[in-house]
Amino acid sequence: ILVRVTKKKGKSLLISSFTALIVGAVLLLFPFENLFYSFGTVEDIFSYRHHENFVAAAECNSGVLTVGNDKDGENVYYTFKKDAGGYKLNEKDNITIRSSTHGIYIFANFGNDSIILTYAENSAYNGENFTALCDGLSYYALNDENFSPSKLTSNGEKVNLV
Repeated sequence: ILVRVTKKKGKSLLISSFTALIVGAVLLLFPFENLFYSFGTVEDIFSYRHHENFVAAAECNSGVLTVGNDKDGENVYYTFKKDAGGYKLNEKDNITIRSSTHGIYIFANFGNDSIILTYAENSAYNGENFTALCDGLSYYALNDENFSPSKLTSNGEKVNLV
């Protein structure tokens, strides 16, 4: 059966198809779950998004940096946003890994808030010691403060990141 398509119907079909394509692309790029759902715990959002084993989480005012173990037992790091309603999915993880002579430092940026995670012993930021997290990991949360590398020390020595 042939269907006659008039110019008017063809134009509206083309516009509808184009609109559906754009809306579909936007839904794939941004986590639409954030529009109607917040996760109550870090473990809930981690298990929803990733298939690794949850190990620990470090939080600041506007986000959380999670640590998991992949199938090979290696640590993996993910970030999630945090607001008054709970935890939300990110479009992408904003994680930077830097090394130094003291060890590796993992940075998660959430705008003005940041989290620094490390295996380096006796780390401090601006004279304040890092908090123990798990398995030799420690962290420091910078709330409402931009990170300044000159304030980072380990065993009393300035850390030079590369």
